[in-house]
Amino acid sequence: MRLLEFKRFRSNNIKEASKLLHLKRALSVPVIDHLEELSREVHWYLESESSSSVLNLRIVPYLDFTNRALPGPSLQQFIDEMVAEAISVGQDKSELYSEYLDVVAKCQGAPKGGSGALIVSVDGGGRLNYAVVENLRELGLSLSRYHQLNQDRQISLQPQQELQKHNVRGRESPERGGHSL
Repeated sequence: MRLLEFKRFRSNNIKEASKLLHLKRALSVPVIDHLEELSREVHWYLESESSSSVLNLRIVPYLDFTNRALPGPSLQQFIDEMVAEAISVGQDKSELYSEYLDVVAKCQGAPKGGSGALIVSVDGGGRLNYAVVENLRELGLSLSRYHQLNQDRQISLQPQQELQKHNVRGRESPERGGHSL
C-alpha cells in the first residue's frame, strides 16, 4: 500500500507543516511509535513544479518533506520499487496499514481545507487498486459513513450535472432540433 499526497511546489506549506507536526507527535506516542518506520515506507509526499517544457517531481517520505536536502527517488525508481514490493511475497501488513491510516485521519488539523490523496495497493492477484480520497479525514470514517458521504456527494452533484446537460442541449443547432437564436 502507498498513501500518496500530491502537492504543488508553492502550495500552503504552513498547513502542511502543521499536519506534519501533528503526525510526528502522534507517532512519538509509545503505543504507536512502531508506525514511524511504516510511515516512511508507505506515506509519500510528491511535490511538483512545472515549467512550459519540464515537470520536476520531488518524491520523499511524508515525514521528511521539510528536509529539502534529502534526495528522493526518480518517478521511475519509485514505481519500480512499488511494483517490486507488490509482487514479492511478504508478511501481511493490512492491520498495520489500517492502524496507520487511522492515525493519519486523526492528524489532519482544522476541518477547513482538508487534503486529498491517492491510496494505491496491489491485491493477491497482482492487480493494481487505487482509491481517491478527497479528504484524509475520511480515512477515519466507518465504511457505512464513508458510503453515505459519497452518496451525499453524488446527490449534490446531480443538479449541476442536469444543468450542464440542459446547457449543452440548448446550444444545439436548429438542424439538430436545438434552439434557434
